[in-house]
Amino acid sequence: MNNQPLVSIITPCYNGESFLHRYFNSILAQTYSNIELIFVNDGSSDKTEEIAFSYKDKLEARGIKFIYMYQTNAGQAAAINSALKVFSGEYLTWPDSDDWMSDDCIEKKIDYLELHPEYSLVMCRTAKVFESDLSKSVSYYERKNKNKHNIFDDLISYEDVYFAPGGYMIRSKALLETLPTRSIYCGKTGQNMQLLLPVAYRRECGFVDEVLYYYLIRDNSHSRSSKTPEQIYNSLYGNENTIIQTLERIDMAADEREAYINLAKFSWSQKRFYAAIEFKDKASIAKFYREIESNGKINLKLRIQNFVFRNKLLSAIYNIFKS
Repeated sequence: MNNQPLVSIITPCYNGESFLHRYFNSILAQTYSNIELIFVNDGSSDKTEEIAFSYKDKLEARGIKFIYMYQTNAGQAAAINSALKVFSGEYLTWPDSDDWMSDDCIEKKIDYLELHPEYSLVMCRTAKVFESDLSKSVSYYERKNKNKHNIFDDLISYEDVYFAPGGYMIRSKALLETLPTRSIYCGKTGQNMQLLLPVAYRRECGFVDEVLYYYLIRDNSHSRSSKTPEQIYNSLYGNENTIIQTLERIDMAADEREAYINLAKFSWSQKRFYAAIEFKDKASIAKFYREIESNGKINLKLRIQNFVFRNKLLSAIYNIFKS
């Protein structure tokens, strides 16, 4: 009988044939053995299902419980909802199918949480890797303020946190206390905020200062230069809406919820404002500045930036110095 706590890994996947071998080999290589893997095929039209089933015997030979689920394409959040209904682990993590874990990723997170029962979730350093060169880490996601264990406000404003999903692990008990229906908001911006915010509300997060997760950056799709300003703005609006919808589902006092929603609106309107500056989009700079004004107090820095970037001469001078 295995006395290790059971860890549930939930992974949605859509058309993953080009990277699934790496993903499943990462699971097989784990030094931790008591694992329940729930793989949700989100309506793939390639060889995703064939590849997934080719690993079934290998996974079960390692003692890993393999649960395969299929749904008509509905997105990552809907796939997570399907898996939440059946997972049974004491701990939960949800890596993307194109990312991968270090061999000791699960073991070190479990060791940390078992040693620190005061924390309901843990995050680790995560390396960012371009798909053109998987051997080289280009930068890292990490927690700068490692001694601050309340990350709820930081998640809302997206400051000093990240959304590489497999970088986190949470206690299932904490999740189910706040999500008794085992259901999250199905927005278009993924599933991370909907899982992290309920657990982080009034609970603390630990940090493992080691690279235990590798986040793939698609060479042709993750750069801002490949997206239009409107796509960027809509994505930021989508993130804000997901946060607000998630806050609406957390049991808290009405005035507290209103304060957190205002924080979300203020924070994400600032992100749209800075995106507009990056695109030199004067009309949107003005629009998003008005949003910031309506959602919170404007500080001096924002006032100066708004004045500079709406003035043609000052904006040109700034761009020269920046270059």
